[in-house]
Amino acid sequence: MISILRQRNFGLLWIGQVISVAGDWVLFASLAFYVYALTGSVLASGAMMIVSTMPRVMLGSVAGVFVDRWDRRRTMIAADLGRALVLLPLLAVHTAGDMWIVYLAAFAEAAIAQFFGPAKNALVPRIVTTEELVRANSANSVGEQLGRLVGPAVGGFMLAQLGVQSVVIFDVLSFVVSAAMIALMVVPTAATRAAAGAASPEAVQAARGTVEGAPSASGLQGAATAARASGAWTVALQVWRELLAGLRLIRANQVLTALFLLWTISSIGEGLLDVLIVPWVSSVLGGTSITFGWMMTMQAIGSIAGGAILASAGKTRQARLLVVLGALGWGVIDLAIFNADSVAMALALFVFVGIPIAAMVVSFNALIQSEAPDEYRGRMFGAFGSAAAIATLAGMAVSSALAGRVGIVTMLNVACVTIVVGAAVGGVALAARPSGRAAT
Repeated sequence: MISILRQRNFGLLWIGQVISVAGDWVLFASLAFYVYALTGSVLASGAMMIVSTMPRVMLGSVAGVFVDRWDRRRTMIAADLGRALVLLPLLAVHTAGDMWIVYLAAFAEAAIAQFFGPAKNALVPRIVTTEELVRANSANSVGEQLGRLVGPAVGGFMLAQLGVQSVVIFDVLSFVVSAAMIALMVVPTAATRAAAGAASPEAVQAARGTVEGAPSASGLQGAATAARASGAWTVALQVWRELLAGLRLIRANQVLTALFLLWTISSIGEGLLDVLIVPWVSSVLGGTSITFGWMMTMQAIGSIAGGAILASAGKTRQARLLVVLGALGWGVIDLAIFNADSVAMALALFVFVGIPIAAMVVSFNALIQSEAPDEYRGRMFGAFGSAAAIATLAGMAVSSALAGRVGIVTMLNVACVTIVVGAAVGGVALAARPSGRAAT
C-alpha cells in the first residue's frame, strides 16, 4: 500500500479523503443521535435518513452523465466547497422545531455528493494502472476507515461536551481541506487515453457495439457543444440518451448485471439497518452517543484490517469471489451482532464485520472500474448509486413503518437475511454468467 501512496496524485487524493471522511463521521455519528435525542422518534430519525437518500434516487444516474462530460478533478473540488457551504445552516439547530433545517441541509449535502462520488471513482483508473485497481481501492478503503475510526468516537465526545455546533464546524473545515488537496493534483492529459486503452476488446465492444446509440469520447464533446447551441431541450435529450447508453452497458456486460443484482438487493437490507441502528443502541442496549461512536469505530478497525490485507495481496482477478463472500459475511455477522445480549459482545463483533464489508466494497469498485471503458465510468457509478438508493429508500420506509409494530430486533434480523439473499443471488449470477474479460 505504501508504494501506491507514494504516487503524488493518488497520495493527495487519499489524504484529502481521510480528512473529509473523518469530518463526515464526526457529523453523522453525532447528528443521527442528536436528532433521536431531540425528538425521541424513530420516524424522525428515519426521515433524516430518507431525506439524505432521496438525492441518490433523483440525481445519481444523471450526475454520472455529467461527470463523464466534465473535468472530474474540478467537479470534486466544486462539490467539496458546495457541501461545506450547505452545512452551515446546521449551526442554527437547537430544538425539535428546527428539524426542517436538518432535513434541508441533509438533502442539499447529499445532492452535491452525487457528483463527487462518481467523479472520484471514475478518476482513480486515470491515475493508477489496471493492475493496481484493487490495491488503489483497498488503500482508499483503509483511508476512509481511518477517518471512520477517529470520526464517530470524536463526534460522540464533541456532541456530549461541546454541542452539535462543534461537529458541524469540524465537518465544514474537513471539506475545505479535501478541496485543497484535490486542487494540488495534476492529472496527466494522456491519462484518459491510457485508461481507455486498458479496457479489453470485449468491454469496448459491449460499450460501442452491443450498446446501441452509445457515444464515443469525442462524440460526447461534440454533443455537448451542439447542446449549448440548441438549448435546454437538446441538452435534456442528449443526457437521456447517454443515460440509456450506460444502462444498456450494464445489461450487455454479464459481470455488471450480476453486480447490479447483488448491490440492489443488499441495499434493501442496508436501508432497513440504517433507520434502526441508533434506536437499537439506545432502546435495546441502553447505550449513549458515545456507545454508538465506539461501535462505528470498532467496525472501522475491522475494515482497516480488511483493506490493508487487500492492498497487500489483492488482485483484480479475485474481485468476483471477494464481492460475494464480502456481502455474505456482512449479513451473517450482522445477524450475530443484532442478537447479541451485551454491549461488549456487540463491540467485539463490530470489529469482525468490518472485514467482509471492506472486501465487498473494494471488489465492487474494482470490478466496475475494470469492466467499463473510461467514458462510461461516471455513468456506471451513478446508475449503481441510483439503483442502490431506491432500494435503500424502500428499506428505510419499511423500517420506519414497521419497527414500532414488530420490534426493532425483528426488523434488524430481516435486514441481515436480505443482505445474505443479495449475496446469494449475485453469486449465482456471476457463476452462471461468466465475465467476458479473462482478467476479471
